[in-house]
Parts: sequence; structure tokens; C-alpha cells
Amino acid sequence: LLSRAERSQRRCTQVYMQRAPAVCAVLALFPWGRLESDGTFNAHIARARFGVLGGTGTGFWSARGGPAPHRNEHERLRAGFGFEHLDGHDLLCASGHLSDEEGWRLPPALIPYRDFSGAGMTRVPPLVTGLVDGVHDWASWYAWRGLPFGSPAALLMHYPLTVYHLLTSVLGVIDPRAGKGDKTRKVCVHLLGVEVELNFLPIFSELALLLPHHDITLVLFGPSVHYLLHPRPPPSSSPLLTSLAPAFTYTSPAALGSSLLTIHLRGAAPHWSQADISSIPGQEPDALVACNAGIAAYGAWRGAVAAARDRRIPFAVTEYTEAEAACLDADTTMLLVEAGPATAEPSAAKLGPLNPFHRPGQRWLARCRVPNVVNGF
Repeated sequence: LLSRAERSQRRCTQVYMQRAPAVCAVLALFPWGRLESDGTFNAHIARARFGVLGGTGTGFWSARGGPAPHRNEHERLRAGFGFEHLDGHDLLCASGHLSDEEGWRLPPALIPYRDFSGAGMTRVPPLVTGLVDGVHDWASWYAWRGLPFGSPAALLMHYPLTVYHLLTSVLGVIDPRAGKGDKTRKVCVHLLGVEVELNFLPIFSELALLLPHHDITLVLFGPSVHYLLHPRPPPSSSPLLTSLAPAFTYTSPAALGSSLLTIHLRGAAPHWSQADISSIPGQEPDALVACNAGIAAYGAWRGAVAAARDRRIPFAVTEYTEAEAACLDADTTMLLVEAGPATAEPSAAKLGPLNPFHRPGQRWLARCRVPNVVNGF
């Protein structure tokens, strides 16, 4: 006989498995989306087919390899496995960011250009606010960008598009149609828990293209940002890592709204805290977001949860599985109780559906067959 807890877990698993066909359907859009016999997708094989599998020196695709997903774990394991890569390595010595061709390392027809001169001249998308249904999933994004599904761009673009989805559809702090030519809307977003994002800052230009007539400030925090800036100071030849200057800026073409995106790195401490809310004038957050956060797994999120509660800052995250996302309500309540009395009554945590901009394909985990996807829920 099953216990009450076991019966509840079985019911939850049955609910979670109902998402599996949707996850498979997204992967089926792409000719490179091979479904393995166990129902998973091997992103490494897909990247290898395009010649973009590797560590340092692989453009925007540069990433750690091996079994350690996080930098601190990687430091402990790298002696045994030898997969060395520092997230943000290119920022240490670069005098400028990689071009579209240098970063994507793909044939021109498969690149979502941010620079619409040269090879990108004929690849300018239409003004997004002119679309009837906007950009709301991978099919609409590929159509808007004029890309074939044969492009593996989704394997990286899920990061900026997930941030866009969290800000517009989940939190509702930004309306893509709110900006006007005579009145630019300003928004500041703190992106927490940053790691691999440091390898492809230029692809966050997509936010400027998707949000016409906006002035967007994106401030990045996380252990990898801290490790990049401290204790080793950046070389004097790298203007990308000075203390106050932006690490990346981009202005969209006038025909697409002339939006400005400015990205700053903040690494005084490994984790974001309430002190970071007003540490830099003009960079107070309108929202906090995090990708693949693991709020239920890492106690370091306690400060961010409490600050969002106390300051009433909209805060949205993604998790790998629906089970992780579903437990956020209870775990967030626990974190808030441990953090002390609230200075303001918090809004309830809410579970959203499958993220339409999750990375295509089920991750491989030996003990997990419920939908488990990068930026999934």
C-alpha cells in the first residue's frame, strides 16, 4: 500500500508528465532536434554538428565542460576532468565584443544578426509592434527573425528571450507597445545568479529589438561576475570590465525603435543583496529575474527573496522542472519566515506554465523522466 505522501507524489508526477508532449513538440520544430531513445535531447551532439562545441575560443558558445554545472563546483573537480573555462573569459582581454560572425560561428543564413550592416543588411526584422500576435514562442520568433528552423540559435537565445518573457508576460513590468517615438520608456532589471550569460552578452541585444522605444538597463550579479572582477583586477587594456562603465551597450536601428540596452557587471560580493538596490544611482531595479535559479536548493537566495518581499520588487525566476517551480510557494514562505518580519505584505508566489522560450529538448538525468528543461518553468 502507498502512503499518503507517495500517493500525492504519484498524482503530481502524472500531472507533470502531461507537459511531456509539449516539450517534445517544441524539439520537433528543429531538424537538429534529435530525440534519443530515452526521450532526451543531447545538446552537445547538436552543437558538434554545427562545429560550435567547445570551451574557451568557441565564440558565444564557449562553456565549461564535464560534470560540474557551477563555477565553484568546477574549481573542485577540474583537476580530475580538465574542462577549464572561465565564464566571461573574453571580457578580460577584449578591446571590444565579438561580432555576430565571430560570436555565432555559423553560416550567415543561420545567424540572428544584431548588426544590420554588411551581411546583416538584408536580415532586418519588421518592427515588432506591427506584428498581430507579437513574439510569443519559438515559431513566432524564428518567423520574425527570418530564420529557418535549421538554425541552432535557440540553443543560446533562450536566455535573452526568457528574460523578455519573464518581464513582459510573467511580471508584466514592461509592455512592448508602451514605448513611443517621442517618449522613451526606462526600465532597470537586475539579473541574478549570472554564470554562462557572461559568455554571450551581445545576444541580449534582442531585448532592444523586442522592446521598441525603451531605455533598458540590465545589471548582472552572481558568483561568476564576482569571480571575474575579484580578486584578480581586470587588465588595464580591458575597458569592458571597469568599475562603472557598461560592459556592453547596443542601440537598435531607428526603424526598429532606437532602443538602448546597457549592461553593467556588479561583483562587489558573490550574491545580490538589499545593499545593491540603491548602490548605484539610476540603477534601482524595477524587477529582479534569474534563470535556472534553484531557489529551493540554494540558501543564498534568501536575501533576494526577503528584499523582494520587503521592497515589493517584482521577482521572477525559471526552474528546470515543474516540481521545483511548484514547491517555490512553500519554500519561499519558509525563507521569508527565516528572514524575519516583513515590512510589507508580500504578494503570493505563482506557478506559471511551461516557458515558451525554454531551451528545446529534455535534459538527461538518470533518475528524472518528468519534463526537465533548461529555463523550463
